Amino acid sequence: MSANVERPPGDIAALEATPGGLDISECPENVLTLGSLPVGARIILRCRKDWRDATVSTVSLEAITLSVGSASGHTYRVRR
Repeated sequence: MSANVERPPGDIAALEATPGGLDISECPENVLTLGSLPVGARIILRCRKDWRDATVSTVSLEAITLSVGSASGHTYRVRR
C-alpha cells in the first residue's frame, strides 16, 4: 500500500505568508453585522455550549444590547 504525501503545486502558494504577516481579507458588500439589524430582530446566539434565542433590544453608537432567553425561562441582557 502506498500513499501520496506530496502537496499539489497550487497548495504551496496558499501556505506562503504575505510581506506584512497578515493576509488582506476581501470584504463583500452584503455582510450583515449586529449594528445593521433593527430593534426586535431575532437571532440565535451561541452561549458556552448551547444555542439560545436572542432579540435585539437596543442599538446605540457604543453597543448593541441583546435580550437572551435562558434555558430556565428567564431572560438576561448581553452587550456586544
